[in-house]
Amino acid sequence: PSIMFGKGRYLLEGGYLDGLMMISDFEANKSEKIYNPNDKCPVTSIIMNKDENLLIIANNIGIIYVYDVKDKKFILQKKIQYHNQYISYLFISDELNAFASCSKENYVNIYTLPSCSLIHSLKIEEPELVFLSGRPLPIIIIYSKKLKKLLTYGVNGHFIGNMNIENKPQYSFIYTSKGFRDYLIYSNRGMIIIRSLPYLEINKSINLNGEKNLPINNLYLKYQNNLNESERLY
Repeated sequence: PSIMFGKGRYLLEGGYLDGLMMISDFEANKSEKIYNPNDKCPVTSIIMNKDENLLIIANNIGIIYVYDVKDKKFILQKKIQYHNQYISYLFISDELNAFASCSKENYVNIYTLPSCSLIHSLKIEEPELVFLSGRPLPIIIIYSKKLKKLLTYGVNGHFIGNMNIENKPQYSFIYTSKGFRDYLIYSNRGMIIIRSLPYLEINKSINLNGEKNLPINNLYLKYQNNLNESERLY
């Protein structure tokens, strides 16, 4: 896992067997090693908020670390252990002041920020992706590898709906339109899919490879003020 920040100047990488993280400064052309406190387990997920002042990382034994970021220094604030196994994905919602995690023990958790208190825990078979959305409803979206479905729940756990998805969504993210409506955008076997939230209806699908159905190697959308502008990028 890795994340770039500081307008592309810094790269933070995890995944090393001894729990090591590496931060590279491309402007200064140097790298520095970082270790989690009291932990030598591989980092499996890294996420940062939009303001780049909050960093959350997770490892393969279910521990989550929350850091304040000041002058590119990481100051540990919280150590959380509601999971007991490999954490595969983290997601932060600045709008909801919350973040979510999913693990191989088949649990998805939602936490408040900045207190990091547990809001709710959902038992989902083989969760691989998790997202939070606040518009028009505060919800959590989960992809289950076992069920081959996208599932949506309210942040307090009530079921909203699901959609069959044969392949795991790739390069997925939440986009907010000028009208303050959230969309889930991802690629899947040569298609870009835009789904309206919270009910996962397809707003638009774009076939970039004609009839070849080839996988997309990357999908990136710079934040725009409305969805029509984003569509023109394609």
